[in-house]
Amino acid sequence: MKKIIIMKKMAVVIIGLTAALTVNAKLITFINNEPGKLVYVINNKAKGTSTLHVTNMKIIGKINSEDLSLIHTMCTEWVLDTLDLSEVRIVGSEQQRSGSGVMRSKKVKSDEIDNSMFSQTHLKWISLPATTKRIGEEAFQFCEELRTVVIPNSVKEIGNHAFAYCKKLTDITLPRDLTAIPDALFYDCESLPKLTIPQNVETIGNNAFAVCKAIPSVVIPDRVKTIGYSAFSAMQSVKSIVIGKGVEYIDTYAFFDNPHLEKLVMSPSIKTMKSGVFSTCPSLKEVDFCAQLDSLPAYTFYKNTSLQKVILPPTIKVIDDNAFRDCTALKGIYIQSLDQWLKMKFVNDRIWNVTSNPLQYAHNLYVNNKLVTDFVFPEGTTAVPDALLFGSSVKSITLPQTLKYIGLLAFYGCRNLKSIYYYGTKPAACADGNVFKQVPQSNCTVYLLPGVDKSSFLLNFNWSNFQYDYMKVTAVDKVQADDGVSKFPIYDIDGRYRGDDATKLHKGLYISNGKKFLKR
Repeated sequence: MKKIIIMKKMAVVIIGLTAALTVNAKLITFINNEPGKLVYVINNKAKGTSTLHVTNMKIIGKINSEDLSLIHTMCTEWVLDTLDLSEVRIVGSEQQRSGSGVMRSKKVKSDEIDNSMFSQTHLKWISLPATTKRIGEEAFQFCEELRTVVIPNSVKEIGNHAFAYCKKLTDITLPRDLTAIPDALFYDCESLPKLTIPQNVETIGNNAFAVCKAIPSVVIPDRVKTIGYSAFSAMQSVKSIVIGKGVEYIDTYAFFDNPHLEKLVMSPSIKTMKSGVFSTCPSLKEVDFCAQLDSLPAYTFYKNTSLQKVILPPTIKVIDDNAFRDCTALKGIYIQSLDQWLKMKFVNDRIWNVTSNPLQYAHNLYVNNKLVTDFVFPEGTTAVPDALLFGSSVKSITLPQTLKYIGLLAFYGCRNLKSIYYYGTKPAACADGNVFKQVPQSNCTVYLLPGVDKSSFLLNFNWSNFQYDYMKVTAVDKVQADDGVSKFPIYDIDGRYRGDDATKLHKGLYISNGKKFLKR
């Protein structure tokens, strides 16, 4: 009963103060030496005047939960908008709050800004106590007039949504020893003009900086290991993002919907990346994946309509569905070896049945920065993977005698294809009738080994519309593709594989790249 009586007395004093105070923008300092007595300190200051109304207040001394309740009332029901607590010490206590006529107790810890303490207030400027260790969840959420927050370096932890929806916030510096950026810390702080993430931060939470529309660039420190869901999405003004060297995990849609993002520096340490991370970034032109990823997730670059060049790391084995969908400006995919591409798995969209192969847009495949025009399948290849060269600009394909099967859409849309060097004696089985669709078959010649009966090809639906010829005889000492990357397989006149280095052959007649040659 004693605490309830105290709160009733405070309510009476506050009512009395309301009648006595009027607007005054001048800084008023209150010295509160005894926690819980701030209401009386203010009351004493107001005695004998009708012109004291606190809009700009500084407190020196100690305050507890009762004092904080009074301050909250002054920031919501009155016109207090500037608050200097830099010389205050928050003392732990039981906080009495009323709701529906019932008194409720809540424990407030020392040196902490409690959860929702200043949420939805009229504050414009605040300096927190120099001894503050923690800022609670939603502490300043929906403070739509808040412009400046001074946070001491004593703060080690900040709760989720602490400054979310502070639409006019322009001036705030995070404490240097902060190790985690919480969820939605600055969500929809649309006026925040710059972002400096402390060097000790290791994790960045979900939606941490989403909809911060005024920030032009982001540099993620090297100690950061994880980036949460949609952490930097819809930032609108950001043009440059540098991902720190220590980042290992990036969650779904982390950098989604940044329409002006032009520069992206990846981290070589990234091991896991979820779907849609860089989707709908229509100004992004080039990406170098210097990462340790084994797969490129779904919708990674969805609707990046300016993307022209992508460098894939050698670790990539799978390109998931819609990873490059609507990347209509793509001009080149860069890899380090043809073997990597031969082992690549492309995942078709389950609804639209569209391949994830980026060559459908880029057309050009580069190995060690050299354009692949002659694609040679090595001896021993028994099957061409689905959609392997979908939309490719290759001019010739060499298929070994070991080939038995050609997968779905494998050569679909290879409009520049002029020559197929086929070392088998029977046409390879095809997954369906679309394997060679949109290949100009009337202008493309299949070269067979001398003596092979072409009638089985002419009677096969997938092979019947090509032109046919037999391989010619020439004399060379070295057999290599024009791109300087791929060596062609070499066969003897009986069709036996003899490697790909003509310098190691004995004298005699051989066949490679659709032509006979004499080793002298």
